[in-house]
Amino acid sequence: MKEKILIVFKLLITFGVLVILLYQLDLNIMLELISGANLFLLSISFIVLVMQVILSSFRWHLLLVKINISIDFLSTLKLMWIGLFFNQILPTGIGGDAVRVYFLKRKCVNILNAISGVAWDRITGMIGLIILIIFGSLTALQQNNNLLAKSGLIFVSLLCFVILCALYVDRMPILGRNKFIQNYRKYIEHGRLLCLSKEVAPKIIGLSVIIQIFSVLSVFLIGSALGISLSIIGILIVVPLSILTMALPISFAGWGVREGVMITGFSLLGVSSEIAFSISILYGFGLALTGLIGGIFWLLESDSVRKQI
Repeated sequence: MKEKILIVFKLLITFGVLVILLYQLDLNIMLELISGANLFLLSISFIVLVMQVILSSFRWHLLLVKINISIDFLSTLKLMWIGLFFNQILPTGIGGDAVRVYFLKRKCVNILNAISGVAWDRITGMIGLIILIIFGSLTALQQNNNLLAKSGLIFVSLLCFVILCALYVDRMPILGRNKFIQNYRKYIEHGRLLCLSKEVAPKIIGLSVIIQIFSVLSVFLIGSALGISLSIIGILIVVPLSILTMALPISFAGWGVREGVMITGFSLLGVSSEIAFSISILYGFGLALTGLIGGIFWLLESDSVRKQI
């Protein structure tokens, strides 16, 4: 019952925010923008998102190997894409993570190791977003775009604090002695290996940054397809912020929340709300279309597997 109420709540948030935004926007302008979009650039934007998934799968495979989970790259690619598919159809942006854990478990991976591998994949991805926001914010400060820059820095400061707590919770004076935390210390050490180790971290975090740059490039191409020249520095702040908020379990696959963040962020760059909303919608459809590939992988699984999800 609680799960149904939560789903209804998320759907209400999604449709409520979208309706409020659409009520304030000029639909004719948006329809004109989207109908006149350059299909070639939109196609390139979609290809960029596909390449991003492949690169994300490579990073996740590297991450799993480093924490001693044996799995081949092709299987990793399939699971990553299936997870993306479920991220798009489940009422939260992280539902696909649970699906990835499930399929890893089916491949005889210990459930706790599977959760660790998926959780730290998500966190290292966030670190890539944080780095882009910091770079963009510091550059924006030099260009006197203080409000956008300060907003970005405040947000990532809070997120950095949370991630550092997750990495060192077992070493904290009071929490570190907790039996529950001590029992799962191995999985906290996974995080320190992946995020802080001189041998592993540069590869994992470096790939995370490159992967998130693909998101920025995709949005830039969508803007170009609409005939809009977007500030690269601005996108480096706005797009990562919108991706981070999409992961919040308050809307359906991030819809509505993403549009609100993009409209707010791009407005600080002098971009109209109609343009920002159009870019966000096209980016969302690009993600959904990319996720459909994962749906094909899932459908290729046996009927018995599909019925258990």
